[in-house]
Amino acid sequence: MSVTGEWIQTYTGRRVDPFNLQPQDVVIEDIAHALSLIARFGGHCARFYSVAQHSLIVSVCAPNEYQLWGLLHDAAEAYLGDIPRPIKRRLPGFLDVEDKVLRAIATRFGLYWPMPDIIKQLDTSALRFEAGALMGNTRGWKDLAEETPTIDAKTARPLLYLRSPEAEQRVLDRFLLLTTQTPT
Repeated sequence: MSVTGEWIQTYTGRRVDPFNLQPQDVVIEDIAHALSLIARFGGHCARFYSVAQHSLIVSVCAPNEYQLWGLLHDAAEAYLGDIPRPIKRRLPGFLDVEDKVLRAIATRFGLYWPMPDIIKQLDTSALRFEAGALMGNTRGWKDLAEETPTIDAKTARPLLYLRSPEAEQRVLDRFLLLTTQTPT
């Protein structure tokens, strides 16, 4: 796509307008790479922890039919960056921009719209799990995810300790697995 005006260059060299992202602008390699280098919690945890790792946790803990949505639920952040929830909710118009980017990603990868509620619930459950594992406590986080699905800590905990290149490769591998499986 020929982009005029404001644009960003992606890892694969594409020039994209994040405010007018088109499905054909989106490739999994850009998403996996960017998310593996973006810190969760605004960087305020005991060790580097990427959005890619978080996305893997949501994906592996989701019911089978929602696992691809789980993997891509934060993919808009590859084009917009990760902004912590309390800030994001108070930035006028940001949620609309994020929604538009996520809709282009959903269209590109054949995901139905809107994002399923179960993924939103698992996202919140993962947030609580990650806060406890990476920040040493869940004080102040206890009200999150009270009535949402529980994250399978045995499955999720190993994903907390990935380095960026490994997280990137795992996102690519999981995407391939989820998009090439034949239904049983």
